[in-house]
Amino acid sequence: MRDPAPTLTVFTPTYQRAATLPRVFESLQRQSCRNFCWLIVDDGSTDGTRQLVASWITTARFPIDYVYQENRGKHNAHNAAVGRARTALFLIIDSDDELLPHAVETIQRAWNEMSASEQRTLAGIWTLCCDSHGKLIGGAFAGGTIDSSLQELRYRYHDDREMMPTFVTDVLRRHPFPETPPGACAYIPEEYVWGRITRERPIRFLDVPCRIYHRGDGLSVMARDQYRYSASVVYGYLSPLANELEWFWWAPLSFALSAVQAARYALFSGNFRELAATLPWKARLLLFLALPAALLLLCRDWMTGRIARQLAAPR
Repeated sequence: MRDPAPTLTVFTPTYQRAATLPRVFESLQRQSCRNFCWLIVDDGSTDGTRQLVASWITTARFPIDYVYQENRGKHNAHNAAVGRARTALFLIIDSDDELLPHAVETIQRAWNEMSASEQRTLAGIWTLCCDSHGKLIGGAFAGGTIDSSLQELRYRYHDDREMMPTFVTDVLRRHPFPETPPGACAYIPEEYVWGRITRERPIRFLDVPCRIYHRGDGLSVMARDQYRYSASVVYGYLSPLANELEWFWWAPLSFALSAVQAARYALFSGNFRELAATLPWKARLLLFLALPAALLLLCRDWMTGRIARQLAAPR
C-alpha cells in the first residue's frame, strides 16, 4: 500500500550549512509520523550540501525535494519554497535546529482536530521550543493552548519567546516576503511578514515543545554590524511600525526608538523613500518625525569612525 500524500511540508532554507544540516535530517528520520515532505532550498551553497542531500534522498524514510538557487537571501528562498509546496501546512525549521520526535504528529493531530471553520480562519499552528540543553524556552503558556495574534502575545502578555512556526500554506502565498535582487539584501526578518499575517488571522499556540533551538551566530553578526547589513536590519525596525502601531500606547518609547532606528538605517541604505511608502500614514508620520534624531546618530557614527570600522571589518 502506498503512503498517503503528505499534508505537511517541512521547509529548511540553507546556505553553507553542510556541517549542521545532518542534525535536521536525523531528527526527521526519528519522527513518529512520516506523512510529510522535506523541502530544502539551497541558497547557493558551495560546501557540498548538494552531494549530502543527494545521498539522503536514496535512504530517507520520507520524500525530499531539493532546490538549488543562486544566493539571493533566506527571504527569497522562502518565497520559492512556498510557491513550490503542495501541502496544506508549511513548517519552517532552520538548518541548524532539530525537531523533537513527536513534532510532525503533534501538528498534524492539532490540524485534524480543528473544525473546518477554524482551518479557514487561523493562520497556523505554533509550538514551543527547548534550548540545546533540553530546557523549555520561556516556560509553559499560563492558559495552555491559546489563539492569539503575535501583537497581542507581545504587548498584552509580554511574551516574545522563540517558537516554531507552522503556517497554512495558502496564507503564506498571500503574504510573500519582499523580493530583492541578488546581493541587495541578505535577510529580511520573519516578523516583518508574520506580523502582517496575524493582523488578519490569529495563530493557535500549542503548549507543547516540538523543536530544539540551537542559537546560531547569524543574527548576532547583524546586530554587531548593522551598518553593513542595513538593507536587512531596517526591516526589523520597520516591522512594529508596519504591523503593530495600534498597540503604540502599550509601549510608546519602544515604538519611538524603532522609528529612529528604522529612519537611521533606511537613510544609510539609501531606500528611505521607498520603504516609507510601504507604511500606513500614521507610521509614515512617525518615521518622518524620527528623522532629526536619526540624522544625529548617523553624523555621530560617521565622525567616530563606527561606520567605517563596520564596513572595513572582515566578513
